[in-house]
Amino acid sequence: IAIGAAIAWSGWPQLGKTMLVYAYAARIPVVVIMLLAFAGNWGTHYDGLPPGVPEMGLMKKWGINVPNYVVVTSVDELTKLGQANEWLKKSKLVAKAHEALGSRFKLGLVKIDLDFKAAEAATKEMIGRQVGSITVTQVIVSEMISHKEEYYCAVKSTREGSEILVANCGGIEVESNWERVKRLC
Repeated sequence: IAIGAAIAWSGWPQLGKTMLVYAYAARIPVVVIMLLAFAGNWGTHYDGLPPGVPEMGLMKKWGINVPNYVVVTSVDELTKLGQANEWLKKSKLVAKAHEALGSRFKLGLVKIDLDFKAAEAATKEMIGRQVGSITVTQVIVSEMISHKEEYYCAVKSTREGSEILVANCGGIEVESNWERVKRLC
């Protein structure tokens, strides 16, 4: 990109300056608004999805099976959702802290093979729990789906850019098998 910009700048400096001013003028206000939205939890399209849009909808769109799930911030919220979603009452469930934490299973923040009452109890146990500097504020409750294999895929943002991480061992096994995690870019 830098080489292309240098060539264009040297060929037509006035246009290069105009394009550079336009680039900053168009993007700086968006960056400022995005930062304010993130910091203030405005609930705009800059800091979250609109209500009713499932977070894993993109995976479903491309034919990847995704279990039914809800994300809750209280036991009362889960109880209300249980009244509105029959699958919560009929399915075996998984409850896990919906926070950026490693070793959730080992910390007791993942519970499997639950009925609805046990999922409510697990949610009550997890919400508000302090782990280091992080307080659990959300729990994801999903259908438990039997599977033979599990994979790991993540996008990690760094100052240098983004990395795509993949491994053929997922879940709680990935943390003890970091040597098997491949960085794609």
